[in-house]
Amino acid sequence: MNRVAVVCNLVLVGFSCWAAVAQYPYPEGNGVIPFGLLMVFTPIISLVVLFRSRKRKMQEQQRTIAHQQ
Repeated sequence: MNRVAVVCNLVLVGFSCWAAVAQYPYPEGNGVIPFGLLMVFTPIISLVVLFRSRKRKMQEQQRTIAHQQ
């Protein structure tokens, strides 16, 4: 499931970049900057959370194995 989420995040980054390029020239106004930041940071934050949860899961498995021995 984690791998699927990572792949989906990479696809999201690709589509976000494609949407940004397709929308050029950008409309004037204050809405472009927050949209750009949201477009870039959402997949990055999601990937960080996935990797941290995976790391925690691996640590828990190692603790379980150590306690069994």
